Amino acid sequence: MRKLIINRVIRTAAVMAVGILFVILALQYDWFASLDRAVYDLGLNARSGNGPGSDIVVIAIDKYSRDHSFPPPEFPISAHVSEHGQAVRRLTDAGAKLIAFDILFDQLSPDLDVDPFVSAMDSAGAIMLAAVIERRSLSVKQTGATIREERLALPSEGIPSSLYGVGIVNMPLDHDQTVRRAYYGREFQGRWLQSMPAAIAAASLGTDMPGRRSGEPFYIDYSSPEKGFEVITYADLLKGDSWRDLVRDRIALIGVIENSVSDIYRVPVAGLQDESSSKMLPGVFILAYAAQTLITRNLITTMGFGPSLLLGSLMVLIGSVVVSGRRLALGVGLILAILVGIFVCGVGVIAMGLTILPTAKLLTAVLVSAAVGILLSYWATRLKSAEQEEELMEISSDLKTAHQIQQNLQPEEMPSVPGVEIAGFQIPCKAIGGDYYDVLDLGDEKIALLIGDVSGKGISGALLMSNLQSSVRRLASENDSPAELVIKLNTIAADVFTEGRFVTFCYGILDLKSKKFSCCNAGHLPPLVRRTDGSIVELSRGGPPLGVIPSFTWEGSEIKLESGDTLFLYTDGLWEAAIEKTGEQFGKERIVEFLKVNHGMTPEAFNQEIVRVTQSFTGSEHLEDDITLLTIKIL
Repeated sequence: MRKLIINRVIRTAAVMAVGILFVILALQYDWFASLDRAVYDLGLNARSGNGPGSDIVVIAIDKYSRDHSFPPPEFPISAHVSEHGQAVRRLTDAGAKLIAFDILFDQLSPDLDVDPFVSAMDSAGAIMLAAVIERRSLSVKQTGATIREERLALPSEGIPSSLYGVGIVNMPLDHDQTVRRAYYGREFQGRWLQSMPAAIAAASLGTDMPGRRSGEPFYIDYSSPEKGFEVITYADLLKGDSWRDLVRDRIALIGVIENSVSDIYRVPVAGLQDESSSKMLPGVFILAYAAQTLITRNLITTMGFGPSLLLGSLMVLIGSVVVSGRRLALGVGLILAILVGIFVCGVGVIAMGLTILPTAKLLTAVLVSAAVGILLSYWATRLKSAEQEEELMEISSDLKTAHQIQQNLQPEEMPSVPGVEIAGFQIPCKAIGGDYYDVLDLGDEKIALLIGDVSGKGISGALLMSNLQSSVRRLASENDSPAELVIKLNTIAADVFTEGRFVTFCYGILDLKSKKFSCCNAGHLPPLVRRTDGSIVELSRGGPPLGVIPSFTWEGSEIKLESGDTLFLYTDGLWEAAIEKTGEQFGKERIVEFLKVNHGMTPEAFNQEIVRVTQSFTGSEHLEDDITLLTIKIL
């Protein structure tokens, strides 16, 4: 399980699977529909008008018309059949192509004389009357139950059905009670009824609108016409003639526009038909916009399930790849950019009238994919960190063991030699180092003193130095001359060392009888001798480091030591210890000066004090290189 989560490819595949499943469910069950509607509204408000005019003229029954055109009682509006007949005759005479009433004539009194209205309809051209599918609830007193039923409200039987067509005026309301769509038609008890907008468009275009198979509503283009519809008040229609040119060869749609009546709805665009910022619009205007949308065929449709799924899968893929990267901050930034891009595209394609993207589904799919990806990446990071921590603990344990082994390779105790005091000191900059020192009792009152420094630090340096140490201990008893030992050791180093590896090495023999110290220096810092008179002697004679030149003949140097003299051997970690900010090194001069001033110390105290002074100089206890010291004092 750990390996599966850590694997980046498998993580990406898992994120994609979750994201695509989310897209399928979101499309299937129409999740986040309210956010999709908000995006649609933004796009719709950004659209520009499609033309200066329209095919429809609205005959508006406003309060003024009601007060001045209808005798009391003013309501119901449908009961004023005499005035409606007069309106039909005047519109017919003016050349109207179609007269449509957004007024229900379903409950006319049997005593009402409808002949003036019927006569006008008989002499007119195309007439369209409204019908509505009503839902009502009936309470049963005996049981307290509620029965809900639907009924079709058609024009009164007193008006011959042969004189008119029927258009359903029902409009679908979204969950926020806003009218964004209109029906092509509705089915009622097996009977297919065209909607008023579809019937108006069919009469205008001379062709049938989609039939019963088009059960899905269509989106209303509220931006067409650009300046709204021509409006003639009902009172002006009955009393004047200045309006006549407005209705010739156009559709006259008659309806009530008062805000106090129930036939007013919320729409997604503000300021339609007036200068106010209100988003409330009378139903007659909504029907006019819906009919005009069909007439101009300026329909915008939602993207189908298949293309939406493909687009959603692409967004999931992009989101999965982005968050699976190594840089989380960059991934989050790209995800935000993708979200902004999806939102802008969603609004833009609606504004251009191309299609309606499932914007909310795409946005949430990317967010879900990103969240799952980040969660899995975090989990993988934790697992990887735990795995690395285990590896580091194992390495640390190995390093501790290696450090202990290396320490055991250094001399635990210095040989007890009468008349000489010897002390060694070593600080590796890592757990294990590449420095090496040793003191060997060669017998016959002779001791071997050696110090070395392998290029490089850590495990590789320690391995080379341990190999060198075993070779030195084997050769020391066989060679009386330091130069001979160095030459043989170089041959071994040339065979063992890889390219670029070398060892600086100094090997010397102190003869306690003669107090002579003979040494051979292979690229190492020269040993220093502090005389009792305060002078410093530097044994600088030597040659290149071991392992550089396979065949080289070194020459040694020799010095006679006196009582009170101090012999000091050291590695370059002491010389090169530097202040971090300035890079200034401790250097040879400070080493020499310290040796002059502190010659009275015991070798052990001397070693500890010079290291303390070096650390004080650099300002840090942690040094950048191994420091190894070997101090011998002649008593």
